[in-house]
Amino acid sequence: MMVTEKEYVGIAEDVYSVDSKKTSSPYQKGDRVAGDKFEIIEKVEDNLENGMQAMAVAPVIDGQVDTSQIVIAYAGTNIWDGGRDADTDIQSIGLGNTTVMLKSSIDYKSILAGLC
Repeated sequence: MMVTEKEYVGIAEDVYSVDSKKTSSPYQKGDRVAGDKFEIIEKVEDNLENGMQAMAVAPVIDGQVDTSQIVIAYAGTNIWDGGRDADTDIQSIGLGNTTVMLKSSIDYKSILAGLC
């Protein structure tokens, strides 16, 4: 199965619902997204310190999660989050401070290692 452009759009839109400041019921591991065609397979990232939101999802085929195709989605800059995203952008892109980007609780290496 190939992920379609429409499905990528759905995933990209749904990653913003990871933000606990944006919704009263943020997405969690096991939730279905993109029209219930994908399942969140790993802990979502809603980092209150640097404003990053992300999730790792895999397609659901015949009711089963297919981890041979993983999509990692990141939310873009949200200027309405009290300045966290904009501050992180300024520090990381404008000032070259990469330490703010490294503060994530998602262990992507473990996810990928567990699937191989």
